[in-house]
Amino acid sequence: LPAAGDQIMLKVTVLGYRRVLGTSITIPVEMLNAADLINRIENKSGARDKALAMQLVSLDGKNIQLNAGLELVCNKKLSDIKETDMIILPGLWGNPLGVVKNNRELTEWLSRFQGTDVMICAAGTGSFFLAEAGLLNTKVATTHWYYFDQFQKTYPEVLLQRDRFITKS
Repeated sequence: LPAAGDQIMLKVTVLGYRRVLGTSITIPVEMLNAADLINRIENKSGARDKALAMQLVSLDGKNIQLNAGLELVCNKKLSDIKETDMIILPGLWGNPLGVVKNNRELTEWLSRFQGTDVMICAAGTGSFFLAEAGLLNTKVATTHWYYFDQFQKTYPEVLLQRDRFITKS
């Protein structure tokens, strides 16, 4: 994270969509906020000088209905996001292919970041969105083990790493 005194703000966009797993949103957000707090403590910059600007985004700007029946308050809709430094794609509950295929707006939006410096992170089956957008072609990736065969069949251009929990491309 940038030092808070450097006046650099890291814009983090966390996406929510139908059948999203709440922990795939809350855990990354909590980890990034903890890193930001540690950064501020180490740089003695005070609790008010955050280096992160988190935005919880849904396709239509409505609150995000989690699979467990809870609701997360959404800050913006996808079309509001013109620039960001990091995108987080949470995992889905159940078979992701239908959700991914029914969200062309999201995959088209993601494809704009091909070849940019924007860091994109996907948890579990969130990697289906990246593959559908073509961002993983000829790159290593992984997904939830239960969907390995479906992922490989649907996205043969992706170098699926079945023996890895985490990959970086």
